[in-house]
Amino acid sequence: MKNPAITIMKGICMLLVVAGHAGCPFSRLIYLFHMPVFFMISGYLFKKEYFKDKQSLVLLFRKRLLRLWVPYVITNMFFLFLSGFTLSRDFFYKALKVLFFCCEPPLGDASWFLGTLFSVTVLFACISYILRSLNDRSVFAIQTLLAVLLLYVSDFCQKQEIDVKLVFLRVFSVYIIFYLGYLYRYKNMCAHRLCTLFSGIAGGIVLLFSMNIDIDLGSNIYTNPPALIILSLAGWHFVYLLAASWKKTPVFSSVFSYVGNHTMPILLSHWLCFSLIS
Repeated sequence: MKNPAITIMKGICMLLVVAGHAGCPFSRLIYLFHMPVFFMISGYLFKKEYFKDKQSLVLLFRKRLLRLWVPYVITNMFFLFLSGFTLSRDFFYKALKVLFFCCEPPLGDASWFLGTLFSVTVLFACISYILRSLNDRSVFAIQTLLAVLLLYVSDFCQKQEIDVKLVFLRVFSVYIIFYLGYLYRYKNMCAHRLCTLFSGIAGGIVLLFSMNIDIDLGSNIYTNPPALIILSLAGWHFVYLLAASWKKTPVFSSVFSYVGNHTMPILLSHWLCFSLIS
């Protein structure tokens, strides 16, 4: 059954994205967890049915093309025209880069999330499809090792300034976050009220005492891999506690659920609003 707290979590994180881009006083705190929680939510909503056979895998790819790739391309093409590019060689070169999520930074700045989410979802689905015949313990071991390996490869390449495209480094970094969300769904990590309360409070405390740490997934910047994992988990539990509490209050539930169900138009339009105002 659908968990209404997850929709509210999406609404909370979407408003935090807008607040962070607006430069609110708590932006440094927001950046510690808002995008990692978004990726965890995406992993939480990922179903085993998506990779049970080739037809399901193809259907997932088509859906993600429609819901992620198309909005990304439309948004960045729109900003490409706004930036005054004419039909020149440079225009077609940038347009081609947009089609493959390689325009850095994205012209629709917040849209980097769509390209990364599309790529990590397809990658996770393909690997899960390859491993589908193994038992759960073997799949867990392989996926965990792969996720950790990708995270440390991304961190190493970033810090050593190895010439690897940022679009790949981001996918390598968030794979483990997406996978954690997936595990939370199937390990039923959000079922107990006392666990939700204590883990949410602990998560909030961890975030408050981590203000000196830098997290910026858009630029693939984080102090170290363990910090990224810990703050992602802390952010998840903190936001889930808020969502689980607010879902009982009709006003909060309605507002955040509405935002959570309309994250795409808000994500794609708020940057344009900021650009026009500034």
